Amino acid sequence: MEVSSMLQLVAVMLGSSIVHVEARNSKLNVLYIVVDDLRPDLEPYGEAMVHTPNIAALAKQSLIFDRAYCQFSFCAPSRSSFMTGRRPDTTKCWNFVDNFRETVGQNWTSMPQYFKKNGYFSTGVGKLYHPVLPPLGDPPSWSEFNKFPYLNPPYLDCPDGNSWCALDPKEYNCSDSVTTMESIRRMRYAAQNLSQPFFLGVGFHKPHLPFRAPDGFVELYPPAENITLAEHKAWPKNAPPIAWNGCLASPGRYKDVQEKRDRLTPMDDAEARRLRRGYYAAVSYMDSLVGRLLDELEALGIGDNTIVSVHGDHGWHLGEHNMWCKMSNFELGVRVPWMVHVPGVERCSGVH
Repeated sequence: MEVSSMLQLVAVMLGSSIVHVEARNSKLNVLYIVVDDLRPDLEPYGEAMVHTPNIAALAKQSLIFDRAYCQFSFCAPSRSSFMTGRRPDTTKCWNFVDNFRETVGQNWTSMPQYFKKNGYFSTGVGKLYHPVLPPLGDPPSWSEFNKFPYLNPPYLDCPDGNSWCALDPKEYNCSDSVTTMESIRRMRYAAQNLSQPFFLGVGFHKPHLPFRAPDGFVELYPPAENITLAEHKAWPKNAPPIAWNGCLASPGRYKDVQEKRDRLTPMDDAEARRLRRGYYAAVSYMDSLVGRLLDELEALGIGDNTIVSVHGDHGWHLGEHNMWCKMSNFELGVRVPWMVHVPGVERCSGVH
C-alpha cells in the first residue's frame, strides 16, 4: 500500500475533525492552500530577510514540517501526486500531456473528492491541479460544479516581457488577485448558506515566473546590489550533465535574461540579484493574499473552526548550482515548506 503526504494530511484533518466532533458536535472546515514554485525561503524556516508576516503568524500556531519533499519537481506530476495520494509511477503523469483521469485513474478518489464523499462542500479556485490536467479541473473533485466550477484564472506575463516587474496597484491585474476574490466569495457562501463544513482549495501561481508584484512589494527589500547571491553558485565538480536544467537559459523567453548559457556559464551577478529580489517580492505579494484569506476566516467568525494547510508544489533554484528553475533532484528542487494549523489541538504546533 502506498503512503503519501496527501494521505497523511487527510488523516490529520479528518482525525482532528473527529476530535472536534466529540467536543463541539461539528466538523472543522478546511482551507487548503498550494503555492507554485515556493521554496522554504520563509520567516518560519529561518529566512529573516523574506517578508512573509502572514505566513509567519500562521506558523506560530501550526505544525511545521521542516523536511517535506515533493514526489516530482515539476508542476503537473507533483500536483497529480499530492491530489491523489499516488506516486508519479502510479499516476503515469510525468509531463504536461498525460493526466490520471484519462489513463489509469478514472475511478480514483482525489483528496477534495474524499472530503466531498465525507459530507463536505468541496470547491477549488486557482492552480491546484495543473491547467487542464485533468480537464476542467477534475469535476468529480468538486461539489455543485455547475454553480461553482473549478476556476483557474489565466496567467499574465510582464508587460515589458521581462522576467520580473513591479506594477501600479491601480492597474495591477493578476490571476492570484482573482483567485483570492473568488475564494473569499465561496468561503462566504459556504459559511453563510450551508450547514455542512467546507473544503476550500486555493492555488496561488506566484512566485512562479515571471515575478509580477504590485508596487510596494519590491520596496520591502534592499536595492538589488545589496541582495545576497546563492551560496553555491557553481555547477558541482564532476556532477553529470543530465542533472542540470537550464530553464531560464532558454533563448528568448525573457528579454532581460541572457539568451545563451550552459551549466558552466553562471549568470551575471547583477542580473542574479535582480531576479532574486523579484522572486522575494512575488513571495511577499502571495503572503499578503494568504493574509486576506486568513482575515476573512476571522471576519466570518470561523477561524476557530477551520483547519489551514499551506505548502508548495515543489522547490525552486535561485542560482544554486547555476540553476534558475525546478526540475532537478537537488535539495532545493524537491524540498517544500509545509505547515498545518488545527485550532485547539496543542500537539499540532512546533517543528517536525
